[in-house]
Amino acid sequence: MEEWIKCRWGWVVCGASFFIHVGMYSLAYSFSLLFVDIQRDLNATAVETGWIGSVIWGVQMFSSPLETFLESCFTHRPALILVIIVASAAIFVSSFAQSVQQLFVTLGAIYGLALGTTWFIMLGVIVQYYPAKNTVRAISFATLGGSTATLVCSTPVNMSVEAFGWRRTLQFIGAFTLLLSLPPAVLMFPPKDKVYESSRRDFEDNNEAISGSTSDIRIHQQKVCTSRETNLHQIDRDMREDDKSKVDRGDVTTPKTTATRIERWKKVICVDACLYSIFTVTCAMLWAVFFINIISYYESVGITSHQGAMLLTITATFEMVTKVTLVVIGERFPFKKTYLLLIKVIGMIGLSLAMVVATTFPQFVVLSCVTGILRAAFNVLLYPCSIETLGQSCSDEVITLTSISRGIGFLTGTIPAGAIYDKFGSYRVSFLIVATTSLVSALSLSMVLLRQKLVRRRSEVSTGPRQCNESKKNLYLRVSTETSV
Repeated sequence: MEEWIKCRWGWVVCGASFFIHVGMYSLAYSFSLLFVDIQRDLNATAVETGWIGSVIWGVQMFSSPLETFLESCFTHRPALILVIIVASAAIFVSSFAQSVQQLFVTLGAIYGLALGTTWFIMLGVIVQYYPAKNTVRAISFATLGGSTATLVCSTPVNMSVEAFGWRRTLQFIGAFTLLLSLPPAVLMFPPKDKVYESSRRDFEDNNEAISGSTSDIRIHQQKVCTSRETNLHQIDRDMREDDKSKVDRGDVTTPKTTATRIERWKKVICVDACLYSIFTVTCAMLWAVFFINIISYYESVGITSHQGAMLLTITATFEMVTKVTLVVIGERFPFKKTYLLLIKVIGMIGLSLAMVVATTFPQFVVLSCVTGILRAAFNVLLYPCSIETLGQSCSDEVITLTSISRGIGFLTGTIPAGAIYDKFGSYRVSFLIVATTSLVSALSLSMVLLRQKLVRRRSEVSTGPRQCNESKKNLYLRVSTETSV
């Protein structure tokens, strides 16, 4: 039974990551429900209040160096526990803030960094268990916790804000984050920790086994030494054979020096990378409005806070269903996944224009369904499409570039929308700008696809005559050989 659990501990880690996601993202996904109360209580502008949420979503994209530093000081599990405690403390302390600037630090910077660090730590542990097989399924299952957080927290958070205000609600969310995320974090053993504990248990069993007579001790020591020597010889022989096979295949890996990293970045930075970065930044900018300013927009058009919470729940439901669907059939499309991303961006143009003219609750219900579908497509497809577009040989650099672009978009996305609302008292112009931003995204991604298609055609044209000449040459040699025979 113990061996069976050990072999499947990776799925325990995925389940723990799911619940950690629910707890840690409970505030990030429900911040829009606190938007209006924070703005009124602190007498802040829409730009200032919206930028709190932008910092939360933007800063977490830049938290990878912090995760690397914590892993160098601790192992995964202590680092994760520490970050969860810091995040819940930051949420709790934010309830005593007297200005928006204080919330920039506590909620935006500290909680945002903790949120991103938590994700990178969990991702590192999951990838250790599933480096090649079931990776997408494991990560998708873990990230479903974010959508579940919206489903679970939207209505309770809205009721708490109406009954107790945003300060007491933040205290509740801080306690919820700690109580739900901390116990699963104890289960986040990397594979090497499980091996260590297994070895320690074997060592203790050996100590019990040799606690008998002196002769038994000598016999046991001889067996242990013999088996250890045999294992060492076997390991050494396997390593030599493995090294020899790598040399024969030419698959010898070298450590990443600074020069190799620079060369890899030079390979990544190209016209396609710049266009894809523009696409990512603009997409993140428009999604920042939907993540952060949406409840404020609902209130400006006459939607009540209770109805707004229902709309968020509907969005999260369709987002979850779409994520599961993409996990199941995402690899079965007969075309590149980047085309799905292009369809999603074109859909965002229509969605933004529809948000301008929508006035009734049933209309917003339909738009919330569409929002959930498109948001799931963006979250699931962005990174796979970046690797598909820019190449898999430098996947680490591609993911880093995409994360930085996404963070910049979230940091700047709410500023135009908030400024327009502060000046005109309406978000309709903001959604017209969102539609324009979506058009820029669509054009950028279309140019990437068009450039790659032209490059493929040129390569086919250039290799066509060469292949024809080679086939003629082979035919001539074969005829000459047959004639001579």
